[in-house]
Amino acid sequence: MMAQWKFDMLALLFPNTIRDSESLKRGTEIKYKNIPSKLYKYCNFKGRDKDNLLNRVVYMRFPKNFNDPYDCASAYYSPLNMLNYCFRENIEQLNSTLPPNINGFRFTDSEIKQIKESDNSIETANKIFAQKDATISQEDVEKQCDESIEKMLTEVNANERFKPKIDNAIVSCFSERNDLMLMWSHYTDSHKGFCLEYNFKSLPVDHETTKQIFPVIYQENLLDVTEAIKKGGNTSFGARASITKSIEWEYEREWRLIILSENERVWPVPLPQSIYIGSKIEDKNKVFLIEYARTNNIPLYKAVMSQKKFEINFEPIGDA
Repeated sequence: MMAQWKFDMLALLFPNTIRDSESLKRGTEIKYKNIPSKLYKYCNFKGRDKDNLLNRVVYMRFPKNFNDPYDCASAYYSPLNMLNYCFRENIEQLNSTLPPNINGFRFTDSEIKQIKESDNSIETANKIFAQKDATISQEDVEKQCDESIEKMLTEVNANERFKPKIDNAIVSCFSERNDLMLMWSHYTDSHKGFCLEYNFKSLPVDHETTKQIFPVIYQENLLDVTEAIKKGGNTSFGARASITKSIEWEYEREWRLIILSENERVWPVPLPQSIYIGSKIEDKNKVFLIEYARTNNIPLYKAVMSQKKFEINFEPIGDA
């Protein structure tokens, strides 16, 4: 079950309506208060991680380049839901454009109320309209209604204004745990790499890095942004979509540094608080990390296999 502070944070930082400065401040404070003092990044020696460590940066990637195709592609909206919402919101104005009352075609106040309370307001309006004109059969009403809705849905789907933009965020991933065997296998080149411990709470609440780090929200369903689009809230859903993942990944206990950007890039981070090296690390890479840790006065640990359980333990290395 998701912690209450996450519900509060989401409501303040990602509202369906326009976000004000006070909500942004309160949401950021709630998030900052709950950032763990230890967040871990799993690394290997095949890519940029060694250079990133030397330069005190992390590389920010587009989620579309991740292994999981659902990652950060989890925003959707309901065009039909939106059409009905727009129809309900504008029914009075539409009613005024119908033929004069003498022909009996305008909706009464009670009929407008009925339309607004309906889940499918367009269909309800058409049925009421048919009852006003005996020459129109129920079958014709349903046919015309289906054709009208299909036409409007086509127009909505083609309108860029209603498309949630979720591909404008770059991401770097961290975990609350440093002993996850699956993470060591997947992200450290089968235990040949290393894991860095960061303390983002060493930065102030208004620092650009702490403002842009978020807990991942695990849920069963994709992110529905229909309400936000209807109510004119967050028109860029990149950040919110970037922290939404399937509940199957909940074991990762992930946090993400998220920056809105058109290009992949590096981002500065604090000096690691500790370094953990894999149980199968190559000697030359072990020597590099020992020297780096000694130069920067960082505690260094070696991962070892437990003799009794399927778990990873860590032992201090010191200057050895």
